[in-house]
Amino acid sequence: MTTNQTDRILRLTRRNLFIVLIGVLLICGTLLSNVFRPDAAFSRWPSTMPWLLPLATIIIFVATSMGRGRLNPKSAELQAVLGDEWRQVNLTRAMRIAFFVVLIAQVPQAFLFLQLPVLRAVMGMAVATITVAMTTLITLFLIFDRDQSHE
Repeated sequence: MTTNQTDRILRLTRRNLFIVLIGVLLICGTLLSNVFRPDAAFSRWPSTMPWLLPLATIIIFVATSMGRGRLNPKSAELQAVLGDEWRQVNLTRAMRIAFFVVLIAQVPQAFLFLQLPVLRAVMGMAVATITVAMTTLITLFLIFDRDQSHE
């Protein structure tokens, strides 16, 4: 396995994680908007244009899986990158910190959702918790993984 192949795989996995992060933020932002302001335009787009999310998902999937950016999941290079001990340590660090961030974020979230009706507050707490967890995990992993490549 050459350094070029490893760098290319690392770049592609970071790019794909960044795309997942943007997707999580858009979907969770829409759901939180629906909790706080159900009549807002940003929270109505899934019902007015239900075809947009599947179409965007297909376009992103096709764009990331074609051409030079294609990853073979069974290749030895990809297995070596994914099984790298340093990446696993970074993922574990990101999970640990994200867990504590989610626990700490519960108190401000509870105060934030106090003025809402119970069902909307419960849905908002669930969506906000998932948003904080996924965003923190992906962002920290991208940061920790980047630190490795600059050492």
